[in-house]
Amino acid sequence: MKIVILGSGYIGPTIAYKCICESDVTDVLLCDVNPKNLKLAHDKLSKICDTKKLSIYKLDVQNKKCLCRILGTCDVAISALEKKFCINVVDAACNVKTPLVDLSHPPEKDRNIIHKLIRKSDIIIVFGCGVEPGLTEVMASYGAKFFDCVNELHIKCGGIPKYPKPPLEHKILFKSYELPIKEENASFVVNGELQTIPKFSDIEPVYFPPLGLLEAYHDWFMPWLLKMESFRNLKFGTQKSLRWPGYIDKAKLLRDIGLLSHKSIDVNGQKVVPNDVLSTLLLPKLQIEVGEKDITVFRIELIGKIRNEFSKCTIEMIDHFDRETNFSSMARTTGFPSAFVALMIGRRKISHQGLYTPEMLIQGYIFDELMKDLCSHGIIFQITHNTLD
Repeated sequence: MKIVILGSGYIGPTIAYKCICESDVTDVLLCDVNPKNLKLAHDKLSKICDTKKLSIYKLDVQNKKCLCRILGTCDVAISALEKKFCINVVDAACNVKTPLVDLSHPPEKDRNIIHKLIRKSDIIIVFGCGVEPGLTEVMASYGAKFFDCVNELHIKCGGIPKYPKPPLEHKILFKSYELPIKEENASFVVNGELQTIPKFSDIEPVYFPPLGLLEAYHDWFMPWLLKMESFRNLKFGTQKSLRWPGYIDKAKLLRDIGLLSHKSIDVNGQKVVPNDVLSTLLLPKLQIEVGEKDITVFRIELIGKIRNEFSKCTIEMIDHFDRETNFSSMARTTGFPSAFVALMIGRRKISHQGLYTPEMLIQGYIFDELMKDLCSHGIIFQITHNTLD
């Protein structure tokens, strides 16, 4: 099996490592537009595994001819690129009929075009295949199977630095050229319908032993979950991001004084975009530094009826930076699930055609295999059940 990985930032090398370690994978091609990223990835991987299977290639995914040629040589492709490149990659994958697993999900404006492209092809494309979205929806779907009826679903997930530091008590745990704070709304579910809510409203304190107190804020509830039979009649649902205390208040302050705005303002006769100024000043301070450790924190709570009794199911995971491989927890919990799905497609264990999200595919024995696979990497979920009065 030959696998092509697009993107060699923080996540791509982790995916490559996972694929290299599989006996039925013969070739792994890691691509990036930046030769420096490729060299760093190759040097890192050569210290922790045999890189005979690994090749690196400079590739601009906006060059359709070159992208098609590369994708046409492989059995499965995995995209670890920013979502703005999604439509380019999907177009090329459909042209050469190569199955694609994408960590991101496409912007809403591109959805119709992507559906048309996929309908003309007989391949499978999997979107949102990371930790969030990805594992969050997979575990929510799994938890729902314990219930006769699910009334509430609450998803909390976040990647945080092990030790919070100023100015935001947070660090960016993946390659990004944009601020992690955006001037946008979030969504939640009431009586089966999505409702919008200001992103940093309704701050919720959340305790995670042994980490201590964290804070959760509303993010986007993934709308495709509501299409699943288990959640069609959901009375209340939330999807929140987790951060160390202090982050949310600082993010709200930046928003409230207008520094997140993309609308230009006049400053002494010069047109200035506040977000551009803030990004220039803040982004360098938010990049995770060499030697810094991170943690991925994950909690899903489902409330509903089991044999006419109200019960609660809680699914938790706390994953840490891996000292043995020097992979961040965010890279592990994002990269390993995407590699798993790609490998299952390459092995014909997943043989669907069309557009899918992970929770639609990872069911039954495939789910069991995923749990075994993640457990082998030290990523372990704890599941508890309680009867409610």
